[in-house]
Amino acid sequence: MTYSEEHRYHRQLGLVDQDAISSMKVSIGGDAQLVMASLAQLTCAGVGTGPKGSISLRIPQEKRLENNRHSWVFAAPDKLEIWNDLIMIIKESHNINLDFSLQTDTTHIEFSRGEDIGEDADLYATIWHGQAVLSKSPLKFDESPKASPSMIDASLEVALAAAAVQRLFAMNGVIKENMLSDTWMALTSRADGLMPDEAVKKYSSIHGGATATLLPDGSGSLLRFRIPLESTPSELLKGIIHSCTIPELLSDDWLMEVGPFPIELNEQGEVICSKLELPEEIDSANLLVLGTGGLGSWATPLFASGVNLENLNISLVDADSSVDIHNLNRQVLYTIREVGIPKAPAAAVRKLALEHGERPVRRRFAGR
Repeated sequence: MTYSEEHRYHRQLGLVDQDAISSMKVSIGGDAQLVMASLAQLTCAGVGTGPKGSISLRIPQEKRLENNRHSWVFAAPDKLEIWNDLIMIIKESHNINLDFSLQTDTTHIEFSRGEDIGEDADLYATIWHGQAVLSKSPLKFDESPKASPSMIDASLEVALAAAAVQRLFAMNGVIKENMLSDTWMALTSRADGLMPDEAVKKYSSIHGGATATLLPDGSGSLLRFRIPLESTPSELLKGIIHSCTIPELLSDDWLMEVGPFPIELNEQGEVICSKLELPEEIDSANLLVLGTGGLGSWATPLFASGVNLENLNISLVDADSSVDIHNLNRQVLYTIREVGIPKAPAAAVRKLALEHGERPVRRRFAGR
């Protein structure tokens, strides 16, 4: 038996209602970079993969991609010119119902950089120089927010998009009330007359060894053999039933700070634009990334986005012997092509492929 596409979302089955997520109807619009960052989060979660679900982009499909710095998440080539090119790649690689439309029965998120806030939305995500906020209503500023680029722009865009998607799930009531961290299948067997340490030495399966516990009456042991994911029918993984939280209702004045720098409001409820001074990039860096999984695979490219690439040295370390398909929905340095390859070398190769330009870059990659 081979992995099915449903194994892709295996690790989040105990955290969210995956069927409900696949059936969600979501629309996003506004700032192009933030839309792309949120699209990365939505596709990783599996939004719009069901027959009733969809993601609608409120962006002209012939609009040019001026700066596609988040398209690497979709393994897209660097030379994309228009949004429609990217959408075709996403639809083919993620099997998502994705289109350009003005559907009215969607939950809409509007992204902006503090100016030119668009149409009415269910949630507003706003970013400006080093700061980011989610809000139920459009933000008002005491003056035009600073818009100059900074070293944390790409990281802050991803963080804001992730927070927006998490809030979207809360608003739609698809987050499990009591979360399970993981779900695997196990085969259990009773071994009479054997203590646990004897039982695990005596028995094994084609999938490996067993764990054992003493039976309540002390007459023997209960053996457990873990079944690999690829040998588990995906429908069985959804067999545990537990309720979700009730849909979250936000008040009109609700807001949540996402960035590393807090905001201040004046008496009129306007955001006081700070005078933060942030460099556009760091001149040099030596980075050691321990673990290239759910956090490290996002962090590595985002670290690099704020550093002068001519003076960047990255070491990647990960003990996992291979990339698995259930890594792909959240470990974004990997694609289906890397399944079966040790993680650190796979991440290193992908990171090299993501670099732009022809400038020499000093790097050291380590994997074990």
